[in-house]
Amino acid sequence: MKELVVLAADKDLQFALEGLLARSEALGIQPIEKDIFVEPEHDPGCALRGVEFLRPFANQYRHGHLIFDHEGSGREGHARKQLQDDLNRAFARFWGEHRACAIVIAPELEAWVWSTSPHVAEIAGWGSRHSRLRRWLVQQRWLGRDEIKPARP
Repeated sequence: MKELVVLAADKDLQFALEGLLARSEALGIQPIEKDIFVEPEHDPGCALRGVEFLRPFANQYRHGHLIFDHEGSGREGHARKQLQDDLNRAFARFWGEHRACAIVIAPELEAWVWSTSPHVAEIAGWGSRHSRLRRWLVQQRWLGRDEIKPARP
C-alpha cells in the first residue's frame, strides 16, 4: 500500500508538492511513496468531483489529499472552512476518519510566493534585492503600489 495520493488543481500545485515532498530529509520525515494527479478542470473540478475521484484509491493508499484554491473554485460563496469541512465529511464516509482530507487554500497558492521573503527575489535572479524586485514589478504595472501580490500571479 502506498502512503499518499493527491488530487491537485493544477500543474503548479503538483510541481510545488513534488518539490516539497522530494525533500523529506529537510522536513525531518521519511521518504513518502506518492502519486499526484492533476484535475483537468482545475479548482472547480476539485470542488465538484475531487472526493469522488479519490474514492477508489481508499484501499490502495494510506492517505489522500484534495488540494485546490478557494478563489476560482466556483464555491467562493461558501466560506472556505465550511467548504473544506463539507468535503472532509464526504471523505470520512469512504476513507474513514483522519485518512483523507481536503485542503482549500485561501489566499491562492501563488500568493504565498509574493510574501516579503527574500527567497523570492533570490530565486527570480534578483539576489537579495527584494525591494528592487518589487519596484520593478510596480514599474512594469504587474503589481500595484499597495498590492501584496500581482492580481493574476
